[in-house]
Amino acid sequence: MNQFRLLYDSGICCTRNIVFNERMNYFRAEILSVNKLKSNPMKKLFYLLLFVLFGSVNLFAQEGPHYVSGSSLNVRSEPNTSSEVITKLDRYDNLEVVETNDNWSKVVFDNQEGYVYADYIKEGEAVVSTYQVRTGAVCKDGSSSTATGRGACSHHGGVRYWKTKTKQNVRIVN
Repeated sequence: MNQFRLLYDSGICCTRNIVFNERMNYFRAEILSVNKLKSNPMKKLFYLLLFVLFGSVNLFAQEGPHYVSGSSLNVRSEPNTSSEVITKLDRYDNLEVVETNDNWSKVVFDNQEGYVYADYIKEGEAVVSTYQVRTGAVCKDGSSSTATGRGACSHHGGVRYWKTKTKQNVRIVN
């Protein structure tokens, strides 16, 4: 049974975010306006048909490039949870969906085939770039500083090494 639920009103012109069978969909507000549609039953039927068709297209992952949206994902030899785990993929790993049936997607990754649960992948390609950010310094005399530029450890014999933290930028290409 199809379930519709208004998640929130975006406040931007005429769009609403709707959860349809646990998938996020965006629709023009006029489709949801019951008052506008009461006056024209054919228009109501037309929009309802579009709504159902548009929502049902998103029920399963489409073929093409996808990425892992969960923190990790088991790739299995068969489309069920009791089959052997071939490997685990990490968040933002890219894969190619070959087909989807009953919420399981047949995928190709690193020239291997396997099955993943479709709820944990999203359409698009994840482009991840990592970079280092200075968070402070350890001085030559053993003390530490939170300064991240010139002058750090200037009264402690200079910088022995910089403390850094790795950060990621993720961009999704559709």
